[in-house]
Amino acid sequence: ADGGELLFASDALRGVFMPLDMKRQTRQGGTGYPSLATAEKGKLLMDVIVAKGIEVIKALCAAPISVQ
Repeated sequence: ADGGELLFASDALRGVFMPLDMKRQTRQGGTGYPSLATAEKGKLLMDVIVAKGIEVIKALCAAPISVQ
């Protein structure tokens, strides 16, 4: 086991993407179209991010840890 199976050990982790180097993802450091943003969309986005973050943290805490 190389540890890679942990990434898909829980449905909570499916679809989670965290770029370690945003410079590889975008030149200016951001994505999307800020001119289309609203406070309501921002709140909804943050609500979803926080809920998914909690789900991911719970899944990681529940994952078995092996010591070699």
